[in-house]
Amino acid sequence: MIEQSQTEFTKTAVANANKFTSDFASAPADGISVVETYGGVPSVSSGDLMPAQSAGIGKANVDTEENLYRCHHLTGGAKHPGTIVETPGLANIKPPRPSYRPRLPKEMIESAEISEIQLERIIYAGQAHESRLPFGASARAGISIGDGTGVGKTTTLLGIILDNWFSGRKRAVWFSVKSDLIKAVKDEMRRLGLQIPIQLVGDYKPEEEITMSKGIVFCTYQSLIAKSKKGHRRIDQLTRWLGEEGLLIFDEGHKAKNFFAENERNQTQTGAAVVEIQNPEKFPDYRVIYSSATAATDVRHLGYMIRLGLWGEGTAFADFPEFAFEIEEGGVGAMEMVARDLKAMGRYFCGSLSMNVDEESGLGVEYREVVHHLTAHQREMYDNMARAWQAILQKTEKALALTNSEKFLRRFVVNNFWAEHQRCTKAIITAFKVPTLLREIERALAEQHSIVVSITSTGEATTRRQMARVADEEEAISDLDFSPRETLTRLVENCFPTALYQEVTDTVTEKTKYEPLLNDVGEQIHSKAALTLKQELLDRLATLQLPEHPLDQIINYFGAENVAEMTGRKMRLVKLSNGEHAYRPRGIVGVPQRQTNLHELQNFQGKRKRIAIMSEVAATGDSLHADRRALNQQRREHIAAELKWSADKQLQDFGRTHRTNQAAPPIYLLVYTELGGEKRFSTSIARRLANTGALNKGDRRANQIGGLERFNLESKEGRAALKIVYDRVLAGCPIPGLENPMLALSDMGLLAKSENGD
Repeated sequence: MIEQSQTEFTKTAVANANKFTSDFASAPADGISVVETYGGVPSVSSGDLMPAQSAGIGKANVDTEENLYRCHHLTGGAKHPGTIVETPGLANIKPPRPSYRPRLPKEMIESAEISEIQLERIIYAGQAHESRLPFGASARAGISIGDGTGVGKTTTLLGIILDNWFSGRKRAVWFSVKSDLIKAVKDEMRRLGLQIPIQLVGDYKPEEEITMSKGIVFCTYQSLIAKSKKGHRRIDQLTRWLGEEGLLIFDEGHKAKNFFAENERNQTQTGAAVVEIQNPEKFPDYRVIYSSATAATDVRHLGYMIRLGLWGEGTAFADFPEFAFEIEEGGVGAMEMVARDLKAMGRYFCGSLSMNVDEESGLGVEYREVVHHLTAHQREMYDNMARAWQAILQKTEKALALTNSEKFLRRFVVNNFWAEHQRCTKAIITAFKVPTLLREIERALAEQHSIVVSITSTGEATTRRQMARVADEEEAISDLDFSPRETLTRLVENCFPTALYQEVTDTVTEKTKYEPLLNDVGEQIHSKAALTLKQELLDRLATLQLPEHPLDQIINYFGAENVAEMTGRKMRLVKLSNGEHAYRPRGIVGVPQRQTNLHELQNFQGKRKRIAIMSEVAATGDSLHADRRALNQQRREHIAAELKWSADKQLQDFGRTHRTNQAAPPIYLLVYTELGGEKRFSTSIARRLANTGALNKGDRRANQIGGLERFNLESKEGRAALKIVYDRVLAGCPIPGLENPMLALSDMGLLAKSENGD
């Protein structure tokens, strides 16, 4: 049983330290065979922290402090192939002295295939699994491995599987974000000399039994929630195969972060399934590993980690809602304490690759900012787009009043409006940057660097809709519009309110509800005035000029033969030699469609292509760094054409090019415009990065990437400044840069009518 408090837990661990030390020291180094208990290579030690040396590399320097990562209770193990650091907040915390001794091949340790840092995680995973939680049928405790992207979590997880294998537990389920990543696991197994059977769960139908007698079942989170037409669930298939003592590895476990919701109907299926398969009541002997560099950007994202013992019977918090509420009330400081307390319990470890100068290459991670200044033509397009959105909002408000649907439909319409507004504006700003992106790519190529360009979306949905019009209306592809204008047009066509509604009072409840107004034949009646407003908007949008999506612009400029595209789209527009366009499959001849991204990754790492473009599909798990084992060891320039929608995705994105065993660390290029809207978007990402650093690394400063923290305006000072501006506008004071401040607030939908109609 796990003790009632962290202090007691630590005391118990320390009390057992003397016996462990003597056993460990007496074990001869040559007394380890393939299946014997591990011991003898490292030894138990303790010592002071070693601060990392700061290197002067200009913008390569990160504002956070770094401490060289140190395994407090192990020495003599193999040095990690990369320089691993830890934030001061976690570096000052020592985990309990371990008593668990794993079973691993002696050769694997002596040949440095598993580093000391990875061995430490394997030991503490075994120690956690031997502990019992004070609730849930005394279920086994779990451990969270939060090492940063590129540290080598795959090797660590395989080491945990191997330890269980030699202990007689030979069945494990490895959850991941996409099936392509099974290749990375197989490659790492090959490097380690392992021959453990591994299969995709998709090789079996949900109603079938898994016939593999032992090994690893590789399952995506999407597959976990799948079921057959007859109702046979994957989750039941997996638990039947695992038996009573299975090993569950939740790699990239942040996919389950949205499990907790105040309303159960808002829970994600993935989060619910992840919690169900590790249910401490039904499966108390399952051994659980959580692994993610970005486990949580918010306290509520920890809800799926039910085996860490942070809440429940015998803890300070009765349940997760209470835990989440108390930590949120405590602010970022309380978030930092979560990671520190978990490390003190031996259930959380987090190291990151240093951003400072690499000893071998003499280079450090560099951050550069490139500002794209809008041309006069681009400014005109942006202003016209802004006016179009203002017109849509104003006419939508009028249409809601004309159709008598304002009271019950307004929230849906307005929310949809602002969601599409942000998506469209973000796409246009990214498209504006293309000339600067092309110039920076050409410069990097001339400097003998390889380039990775990260984008958020591919625009495939828009392209598919437009190509469907070609088939229906027999239009030429050259006549179609693939710019973000289609987003505005679709919003007006599909969401603009024109149907009339009437108020109806329920005779029983006396509540008023709204029902559509129908004619004699049961057809819905539309407001002629609202229809006129809708047509006016469509006519106005027809003349709006906006730039095309940047993805195809870049590929057409450099040629598909020179660009490795790693995205989720299946088709793309190809520019022919005669200037016409054709809509063709993105796949490569002789390569199955589902392996296209993998093939493109190999082209990039094999130096057959020196430019890679990746969307969110490739932003998790794939390795695009200057790997010493790859032919392409050129230094990477990672160009962030646009920031991701969330902090965890941004960290995962940057982690594709900064990884262990690299010949040179990357250069990150952050491409901005001078537009205020983009800076406003950046401030949300900066704030979430601070929360991610607090929760995952015990230090809110840990994820200050490329100076993004200076964009964080979501502070007390930022909110106070905004309130001053609002107050001055309402008081009629002039505001620099705004001709009519009150009208500007109205156009942005920030003014609401008071009870007296003002």
